[in-house]
Amino acid sequence: MKKLLSLYVMAALYLLAGINHFRNPEFYTRIIPPYLGNAAMINSLSGIAEITLAILLFIKVTRTWASYAVILMLLAFIPAHIYMLQKGFC
Repeated sequence: MKKLLSLYVMAALYLLAGINHFRNPEFYTRIIPPYLGNAAMINSLSGIAEITLAILLFIKVTRTWASYAVILMLLAFIPAHIYMLQKGFC
């Protein structure tokens, strides 16, 4: 039961974070390193990915696949997090 609750909390947080990419894009676009290119497009794709994966985490049949995809997504976010730390945005 605890694992399922943790899963639902994680999925809900990814869903909210994904929605926030569209409600507050400035927060995200400023931490996207310039060398990655179009920050607005990257922000939108990140938001779509978070929303999609959150929904897939709620569905039992797609949960395992979505879990691995979340790991890959988090790895893809590492350059933004490093840039954010370097620029002192935290």
